[in-house]
Amino acid sequence: LQAVPKAEIHIHSEAVISRDTVKKLYQECNGTSMTDADVKNLFSYNDLGGFIGSFLKIQSYFTNTSDFDLVFSDFSKYLDDNNIVYCETFFSPTSFLKKGFSFSDMMATVSKSIERIKAKQNRIIKVLIDVSRTFGEENAQNNLDLILKEKNKDIIGIGLGGDEAKGPAKEYARVFQNAKKAGLHVVAHAGEDVDSWSIKDAINLLGVERIGHGITAVNDEPLIAELAKTKLPLEI
Repeated sequence: LQAVPKAEIHIHSEAVISRDTVKKLYQECNGTSMTDADVKNLFSYNDLGGFIGSFLKIQSYFTNTSDFDLVFSDFSKYLDDNNIVYCETFFSPTSFLKKGFSFSDMMATVSKSIERIKAKQNRIIKVLIDVSRTFGEENAQNNLDLILKEKNKDIIGIGLGGDEAKGPAKEYARVFQNAKKAGLHVVAHAGEDVDSWSIKDAINLLGVERIGHGITAVNDEPLIAELAKTKLPLEI
């Protein structure tokens, strides 16, 4: 199985990093070493909210755009270890933007890493920008505006991540309509932590091309039949 070439269409760049890299980022940010207990606590959670909390905490350790070089060093190893030849990764810029990072500088660093991986390993990475439920509709539109202004060839679309119970898809319909008009691909996490209505809203209100997770569809037989008919993929 390891030898089989693969596509990976659901991964988060900041969540694929190794514990060693997390420790490096922590040291750089705080000037002290991260203890084993700190690491264990960071990676101990029981639900989506706990994962998001840890995800945001790790993002808080980043101090400059060069830290993304560390991320993509781990990323290249992940692609090699699993023989992934094509990858679409979510990148979540909002926390970094709030820290004062430039979107252009971040994407320049990310694109250089992507080019390096393509040149050295012949593996292709494309980027989906996570507009994120966590920070609201206005922030999501702001992220889309940055994407459209940037015109980065590695960005192929947007995704809706974050806590779906607190940020239902209907609140982001305008943003997704604008993204589709601009020719971007659109995907959304749904049915990860709430019932199947979230999946149906992502399909019917956002017009998504794929559903991230979609696990609660199993409890909705008419939805399963519709997914089978339309062949709309669930990323499980």
